[in-house]
Amino acid sequence: MEGREDPDSDIRKICSHLERSNRPSALVMMMLKDDIKNGNAIEESNKAPAIGSYLHKKEMSRQDQDKKRRGGSRSRGRGSPRRNRSRTRRMGDRDRRSRSRRRSRSRDR
Repeated sequence: MEGREDPDSDIRKICSHLERSNRPSALVMMMLKDDIKNGNAIEESNKAPAIGSYLHKKEMSRQDQDKKRRGGSRSRGRGSPRRNRSRTRRMGDRDRRSRSRRRSRSRDR
């Protein structure tokens, strides 16, 4: 990094790449092999944050905090208890129907 024109700018660009990477150690190795060792210019990161990267986790926690602030405490579960009760009743009806079908089929034989 000593022989570079603007090492501070290069470090900032590398940090930007690392924040967006979900495999930062592999990224550093690739950059060492291709860009840094050969003296090539380091480009600005133009990719979106990868899932699992530092920046992605930071954005997700910010979104969670925003939801809490806005009052996003509404449940997004499978439904209200009333809905679950009716679902269990329907399941019971299915069992009755299937038994009655089995009986009638066995009588036909």
